Amino acid sequence: MSRTRAWYGLVAFILSGATLLAGVSSASAHSKVKPTPIVLGATGGAFTAVPAFAAEDLGYFKQEHLAPTFVTVPSGPAQVTALISGSVNFTEQDPNLLTLSYQKGYKVSIIAAAGGMVRLAAKLQCSNSSGITGTYPSVMKQLIGKPVGVTAIGSATYTYLVDTLEKAGVNYSSVDIVATGGGSTAAAAIESGAVDCTVAYEPLPELLAGKVHTIVNWEAGQGPAELAEHFTLFGNGVATAYAKAHPKVITEFAAALTKANAYIAKPSHASHLAHLILAQYPGFTYGELLGMIQAERPTIVDKITLADVVADNTIYDRLYAPSPPLTWPKSGLIDIPSS
Repeated sequence: MSRTRAWYGLVAFILSGATLLAGVSSASAHSKVKPTPIVLGATGGAFTAVPAFAAEDLGYFKQEHLAPTFVTVPSGPAQVTALISGSVNFTEQDPNLLTLSYQKGYKVSIIAAAGGMVRLAAKLQCSNSSGITGTYPSVMKQLIGKPVGVTAIGSATYTYLVDTLEKAGVNYSSVDIVATGGGSTAAAAIESGAVDCTVAYEPLPELLAGKVHTIVNWEAGQGPAELAEHFTLFGNGVATAYAKAHPKVITEFAAALTKANAYIAKPSHASHLAHLILAQYPGFTYGELLGMIQAERPTIVDKITLADVVADNTIYDRLYAPSPPLTWPKSGLIDIPSS
């Protein structure tokens, strides 16, 4: 072998070794990227928290170098307060509540690319001992003077009830609307007789099985058409200042939620998902959580659009006639182009 060939061989060996070491170093550096801590508001016991819990327990937040801490917040209005105060960075939120906050001067945004949930897979159910029976719309008149439960005043369950009453010709102020919370506290309210009826979404219908009957099934298309066709229950809210200061975090958050939404979309994943996130739903049995996932899964969407938010605002304006009318700014939607 000539000295020239030997020299070239040595150089090639050194270079290949350097390339290998560089690759190992790069992979090691990637694995050592320090995750960014974020705080997420989660409505206790609600399906709206499932995408974020799935993103955590399936490892999607970790893949995007995010380290979430979940804070349980009891209702939509409380979520807005937490977001505005800065005690949470992200929240699953009713666009109408975010619009109201925006118009009051609180700069909040919706991460369009993180998806959300349209329609509430819910039923208006009454205790079997209430004496309230019939079908929509005539049955709504029987609710006059009766206590009816919703999760919170101003929440999506409240809007569903109010809109359904108004469209049936019943002034909602003639009904005693009671904030009961959701899940087990809502079940206790109707079992104790504190309310005669309740806006029930999973797992509440399962908790109350045999004790109640349904008078309006919104998921089956009963009640006002706009509630079945075009109502955004939640999008992922963020303070505008936080979004501007942390654009990379917003992109990573949207990517993690996109992966979670895609996983949830497959019916075959429901059982595994219920087992995976069961610890995030204290008080739920596996069967209750599985039932909720199966019922609500079809309502998940990949992206929230301006048309979705405008439709929500229109319903709110007709029901509550705020002054000024709700107007969500196009700039308040944070979209992230697909890579």
